[in-house]
Amino acid sequence: MAPNVHVVRGDMDDPFCSSSSSFLPSTSSTFPETKVVTIGELRVGLCHGHQVLPWGDEGALSMLARELDVDVLITGHTHIHQVSERGGKWFLNPGSISGAYSSFEGGNEGREVIPSFILLAVQGKKVMCYVYEEKEPGEVEVSKVEFVKGQPAASADAAAAAGAGR
Repeated sequence: MAPNVHVVRGDMDDPFCSSSSSFLPSTSSTFPETKVVTIGELRVGLCHGHQVLPWGDEGALSMLARELDVDVLITGHTHIHQVSERGGKWFLNPGSISGAYSSFEGGNEGREVIPSFILLAVQGKKVMCYVYEEKEPGEVEVSKVEFVKGQPAASADAAAAAGAGR
């Protein structure tokens, strides 16, 4: 396992929950609800997301980011990936790498859950976010977005197109 693994409590990490008993029953209750780590020049907040109501709500996530005083907030729970910027802060949800069912927004009936994950490359106050999505079986699409602390987030593809038009 990597030397720098940061864990926060998920909704199934409760030691009294039968489905969590096979994982880490003696330590799951000690995982924090939230955690803030500094990577480069950025404060990164971690929270599973089931505690943020309504789930995935922009206002509620913004409030948590202000409360934690972070530049980047990474949450989950909805199983639907999201990359957005609001108020100079960046909000990430890696989605579900397996494409597991989500009850969020009607689950598979309301919004299809696409298998996805996010990879971050951090240097100083700059983050390059790579989003991997399996939109068709065996077909992986990769998109990237750059975030620089103090500047609006920009799609790398949009930035390249804008540069080509000069």
